[in-house]
Amino acid sequence: MRKAVTSALLLGFLLATPLAAPAQAPGPDDLARLDLLPAFKRSVKVGSVSSYDRTGGNDDGFSGKHSFVRKEPGGLVIADLTGPGVVTRMWTPTPNDTPVEFYFDGETTPRITVTFADLFSGKQFPFLAPVSGVGAGGFYTYAPIPYAKSLKILYRGDHLMFYQINYAIWPADAKVASFTPSDDYRTALERARALLAKAGADVSAHAAPPGAALQTRRAAHGLRPGETLRIFESDEPGRVVGLRLTPASAFAGKARDVRLRAFWDGETRPAIDCPVSDFFGYSWGDPATRSLLLGTSGDINYAYLPMPYDRSARVELVSERAGGPPVEVEAEVVFA
Repeated sequence: MRKAVTSALLLGFLLATPLAAPAQAPGPDDLARLDLLPAFKRSVKVGSVSSYDRTGGNDDGFSGKHSFVRKEPGGLVIADLTGPGVVTRMWTPTPNDTPVEFYFDGETTPRITVTFADLFSGKQFPFLAPVSGVGAGGFYTYAPIPYAKSLKILYRGDHLMFYQINYAIWPADAKVASFTPSDDYRTALERARALLAKAGADVSAHAAPPGAALQTRRAAHGLRPGETLRIFESDEPGRVVGLRLTPASAFAGKARDVRLRAFWDGETRPAIDCPVSDFFGYSWGDPATRSLLLGTSGDINYAYLPMPYDRSARVELVSERAGGPPVEVEAEVVFA
């Protein structure tokens, strides 16, 4: 089965990649900072609490035996984390209306109380769409929940099935403030929501550093069997922030015989080398992905993953076809 991919599937990259300074825990602003994707975050540990069967069996949430950290009066503790840190993602295929409570820094009163289903419905602050939603086999939220000292998540029921909670632990000197529904958090969340709603649109400017001047190079060519077509080349430092190839239908089918290759900084081995259709997320030979950073919109393949390079860059298409007519393609590369 083909499954359309939503923009939220890539949000974990923005929130939980291990990094250097600044020592600041991620928040909603990070969801709107595509330009920071290539940066290493300063988290010292990333981890997950889940219903995974730790005995090596296959009871991953089916009975609920492994679906909690411990039991407390009135419910199940499904995460007990020590900070400073941030919850970056929560997921389940089996939401329900049981209340879930978030206790910060040893407090006895929860700062957040929401039903388990409303973590993912997209209607309950801060778990708003499209930061929260459903797609690709489950319900998800990427609303960042930072905590300065600790975070306990309590499920007010006696049975929970499948779940995952991803988190990042930050250095002790990180300036992490525990979650509050402040105006700053709300404003940043709205910026993230606006950006994440643009799946399929041109978001190349968001993948470039602030204030960077963007340039676009275009190439139209009939790619003959066995030919290599260079669609972009630069001999100075920069960053590719957008790549568009059309028509998408030219790369459809099971043959997968036109490859995309990219070389950075004079390397002889390509950093990207795969069929065009695979790169843009085709399934069973047809376009199947429409996310914020990569996919197909109409008959245009697009990628807005920021690709920085220190000295030089070369991007090319390679035909592996043994014969037949040329493949008529148009390429656009946006760079800073």
